[in-house]
Amino acid sequence: MACWCSLILREAGRWWDHDRRGAILGLSLTHTASHIIRGILEGIAMEIRANLETIESLGIQVRTVRIVGGGAASQLWRSIIGDVVGRPQIHMKEVEVGALGAAILAGVGAGIFDNPAQGAAAMVNTGDISPFSADNHAEYNRIYARYEDYSRRLYGEAPWETASADAAADGETWQQAEAT
Repeated sequence: MACWCSLILREAGRWWDHDRRGAILGLSLTHTASHIIRGILEGIAMEIRANLETIESLGIQVRTVRIVGGGAASQLWRSIIGDVVGRPQIHMKEVEVGALGAAILAGVGAGIFDNPAQGAAAMVNTGDISPFSADNHAEYNRIYARYEDYSRRLYGEAPWETASADAAADGETWQQAEAT
């Protein structure tokens, strides 16, 4: 199996380092372009999972994943993300969600909506809800452990992981360490 360690979207990942690059690991002569493309999709999904785990470590529960943008039109892409993160995915009908968010905020500013939640309720249209495959998720759990090992070997700890470990050793919370 080919494994992509994703730093292609450095600003959306854990390291925020423009000098780091992605890597394809485990490649052999039996792999085809299709394997590499799927490995890249899976690697990006693994990084989405890592970001979700960071959010959840802060006590925020994530029940579903909303998938937006042009790639969201692909059922394969949505199913990979859902299976990797182990959550149902909601395919948003709007492709340009950034523009939609700006329109909602403009509506609040113009007095059309009392608050962003009211604007979202009026303007956001969700599409299909797709369940994830428990069998595929179990397999991706195994792969994710390997992905995390590869990522740490290649890139080291993410900055907040180091800060959290240092703070824990000193008896501080992560938020207290960040404030100093």
